[in-house]
Parts: sequence; C-alpha cells; structure tokens
Amino acid sequence: MDTTSAQPESCLTPDEQQELKDAWQALQAAQAPVKALVDAPVIDCDKLHDAFLKLDDAFEAFELKVMEAKQIRVLRGAQGR
Repeated sequence: MDTTSAQPESCLTPDEQQELKDAWQALQAAQAPVKALVDAPVIDCDKLHDAFLKLDDAFEAFELKVMEAKQIRVLRGAQGR
C-alpha cells in the first residue's frame, strides 16, 4: 500500500494569501477599539457605534477574501475533473 503525503495544496497564490493575511490583521486591529470601549467604565455610544461600523467593514473585507478563496478552490477543482 502506497502512502502519500497528506499536505493540502494551497488554493491561493502567494499574493492572494497575503491579501487574506492583511484582511485578517485589519479585522484584528478593528476589534481593539471596540474592546476598549466595551471595557470602559462608561461607554460612549457614539464612539462605540463608529468603532462597530469600522469593525463591520473590516469583517466584510475579510469575509470577502475567505469567500474568494473558497470560490477559487471550487473552480480549480471543477477544472481538474
């Protein structure tokens, strides 16, 4: 019985992978202001709303990169058949 390496093949090019990492880092950076506001003794609702909107934008950008990666993998899989 042959044994083969079970390492998955990347569905992303190095540039696409870097874009995904950048989007993830932006999402993490956008979380910090929300956390600081939520942890504050008194919450400034206007600042919280603004910080939340920025977090939402960062999440959507990250989500887009994840969905693009999934779509690329599915398309490449279909082409290989």
